[in-house]
Amino acid sequence: MCLVWGEPTSSPRENLRNLLNFLAVDGELGFLESCHRDKREKIGKACLWLSSRSPPAESADLPVILAVSECWKKIDPAEIADDFLLIKNVGMNVVRIFLLWEDFQPEYGTVSAESLEKLVRVADIAEQQNLLLDVTFFTGHMSGPNWVPAWLLNGGPMKRPAYQVISGVNPGSGTPHVADEGYENFFESERVQQAQEVLLREVVTRLGRHAGVGIWNLGNEPDLLAVPSTPTAAQRWVARMTAVIRTSDPLHRPVTCGLHAPSLLESNNLRPHEVFVPSDLLPVIHGYPMYAAAIARRPLDEAFVPFLCALTAAMCRASLGADKDPALVAATLAEEFGGCTLPEPDQPSTHWEFATFGSVRRQFMASQQDFANFLELVLPLLVRVGARGAMLWCFADYAQDLYGVPPLDQQRHERHFGLVNADGTLKPHAEVIRRFAATRPLRRMDPATWEGQPDLSGMLSPYGGSLTRWYDEVAEGDRFIQLKALYERFCGAVGHS
Repeated sequence: MCLVWGEPTSSPRENLRNLLNFLAVDGELGFLESCHRDKREKIGKACLWLSSRSPPAESADLPVILAVSECWKKIDPAEIADDFLLIKNVGMNVVRIFLLWEDFQPEYGTVSAESLEKLVRVADIAEQQNLLLDVTFFTGHMSGPNWVPAWLLNGGPMKRPAYQVISGVNPGSGTPHVADEGYENFFESERVQQAQEVLLREVVTRLGRHAGVGIWNLGNEPDLLAVPSTPTAAQRWVARMTAVIRTSDPLHRPVTCGLHAPSLLESNNLRPHEVFVPSDLLPVIHGYPMYAAAIARRPLDEAFVPFLCALTAAMCRASLGADKDPALVAATLAEEFGGCTLPEPDQPSTHWEFATFGSVRRQFMASQQDFANFLELVLPLLVRVGARGAMLWCFADYAQDLYGVPPLDQQRHERHFGLVNADGTLKPHAEVIRRFAATRPLRRMDPATWEGQPDLSGMLSPYGGSLTRWYDEVAEGDRFIQLKALYERFCGAVGHS
């Protein structure tokens, strides 16, 4: 779910216009050219992933998010409408959804007409509820496993970054089939990229003028599905996929790619300034302090996600030409963050230990109130640092009858990231979001007012001010030390030391 800062409009078409004005990366958006652009334009955010209800036999009222493998197979429009209404009533206005690759492209070179029609129906419901969709392609990596269509498998051994590969379902039970074999790297394969172009072209063309769609997204943390061999390979892929979308979309909506913290802190060849700036993509970043113990000060470190946004924006600004407005092309959307909470509302925060993918994981589990307190600190800080908005992961906890199937069998913590408990009650942080949305926060359009902006000049000066040279020539460990020092200064600058 996503909350766009500011007052919602009554018309879905006007809502789309306002969002596009807000997210514009090049200032030229076709039918939007005559729209007024207020210098204190309102923004919003908070993202949840698409759910559908699957009521247990003993109750017809419990909202239950479907297993990943079922999301597009068992969509019920009435249940989607109920979920979207809840999202809207909490104060959000964008819903991030994921096109499971095997459902939308089960055969090479074709697109499932059935799944495409279901997607249109979901977009219709979004429009009816005055919501917008962030449509994420090539899913891909989701909650631990990597989900791939059968035609992508190559029969070789499973390799990192994959920890588990799922393709199709098991006959009879219909549960996800764990294939655990290798697959083609879409960053490197011409064959796969041609298929990806087909999927993009058909989906974008079908939804080209639909008022329920706000953002096109090239992938959810794509380096967890495949790693490009070089930064150049990543840029080529982004440029090629983006070109297909832009030639197919008459409304020229924003395009993005869901990068996460490792693009800033590690070496995955998907560097924010090289992915977002050359192709004029909307900068976004994903991050969880509870997953980043090496740099975050605590599992619910309220400054961590705002820092990731500020750092991404600083990196994009360092690569801009003089003709580019940083407020339009560098300001970053916190497209995914959140935390797993304990299922019992009154339990204190603790750690769980459980076996997953052949090892033992020790995972912080927040109390529901501690997570609400965390979110209450994060949201206003995102506004202060100039972020475009914030998307929260995710909509609903899973029902217990799904705990035995991937990804929930191995990833126990993934059962409990929702805004909504499995019994249908709202967690405390829903009220935090509602109160925050009611304040109608305003986006800071003047970059001079963005607080805590990291100064990269000292870090880059030995490399001629080039961020690319810094990535190329500084060892990953040394880069991390420099970024951690930037984080410490950021925390002090924003008053959260």
